[in-house]
Amino acid sequence: YPNVSADSADVYVKTHVRNDYGADKSVSLKTEIIDADGIVVASETIPAQNISAGSDHSFEQTITVSEPKLWDLDDPYLHDLVSTVYVDGMPVDTVTTRIGIRKIEMPRDYGLKINGVVQDMLNGVNRHQEYAYIGYAASDSLQRKDAMKFKEAGINVVRTAHYPASPEFLDACDELGILIIEPTPGWQW
Repeated sequence: YPNVSADSADVYVKTHVRNDYGADKSVSLKTEIIDADGIVVASETIPAQNISAGSDHSFEQTITVSEPKLWDLDDPYLHDLVSTVYVDGMPVDTVTTRIGIRKIEMPRDYGLKINGVVQDMLNGVNRHQEYAYIGYAASDSLQRKDAMKFKEAGINVVRTAHYPASPEFLDACDELGILIIEPTPGWQW
């Protein structure tokens, strides 16, 4: 999100497409940003391009959303980014990605800014995904419950451990307004 304000936000999208057909194909991409009410707030279509058989291409778009509803710690508003790939004019694949439109900066003078606003009250914890008796094999609902407990306790920053965090936990944090600090995997080198 290179430019974010209450008036408009630019959403940079890079979509990787692979042609697994045995022949060259004419491929186009339509990307829509949909708000929580199901309304398309912005969209862009990239005209058809030829992709050779067995090769791939990355489509790049910058889509501007007018008067966006922004994500922040107190109001973690999420949109759906829907990417639809067309081959010879027919839709062949659709992927939906949840996004929160936000700009996060860490200037030396102010600490942390979200959407240009200095964050004065940050409360954080460190989290490992190891549970008594089940270890790393926690259910999605338990992952979500952890995030909910953190938010109820006033936590808005979580540092995860040196292994990939559960996607369900990360999604729950995004929904609840919790920032994640994810260390580089493999500290044991």
